[in-house]
Amino acid sequence: MLGVSLLTVEGLYLRQNAAIAVLVTGLGLAGLYTFSNGAWLIQLCGQAVIAKLALVAAMTIWPDSATALFFVLLALSTAIAHAPASVRHYSIYHRRRLDHLR
Repeated sequence: MLGVSLLTVEGLYLRQNAAIAVLVTGLGLAGLYTFSNGAWLIQLCGQAVIAKLALVAAMTIWPDSATALFFVLLALSTAIAHAPASVRHYSIYHRRRLDHLR
């Protein structure tokens, strides 16, 4: 939805609403992930989601840069999604793979 509104639709109003919808649903999913596994917040995959949500928020603040920010978000998403589990579950704080907090 966000990509389509950025790349094909000319209305700034629709772009900002799409970004807000993605931000709200992303925060909801982040809350569910955190509730089910608290380690998610300190794993690289969780940090990437927080960075992606920050990029989406930046799109609403700086709409002129939204297309460039979208492609940064796309590159980050692709890199994390295709990384092995040992990378996605790496904890920067613990400096090792961390699957669950104990």
